[in-house]
Amino acid sequence: MFDVECINDINFSLKLVKKKRGILSIEQKIKRERGILNIEQKIKKKRGILSIEQKIKKKRRILSIEQKIKRERGILSIEQKIKKKRGILSIEQKIKKKRRILSIEQKIKNKRGILSSVSSH
Repeated sequence: MFDVECINDINFSLKLVKKKRGILSIEQKIKRERGILNIEQKIKKKRGILSIEQKIKKKRRILSIEQKIKRERGILSIEQKIKKKRGILSIEQKIKKKRRILSIEQKIKNKRGILSSVSSH
């Protein structure tokens, strides 16, 4: 049977041999690379989430731009309606002016008629 100290010495000497051969350093490198890979995957996942968030933000921006355009179109359509109404109003005003002119002309004619009838008597 081996002594506990003897076993410890053997383990210690195995560690020294492994260190000298670089086996431990390779194991450590593998562990580190796995850790780094895990970190890289996590970063990629986060980037994926971020890209989704950015896409959502972009879509929101596009939607807001579309809404602004629609609003502007709405305002433009209102402006066009106002212009059309103004056009209609201006026609109505022209008609009213013509009526006024006609009524004035009629009044003048009537006065002339009265004058002519008075003068003929």
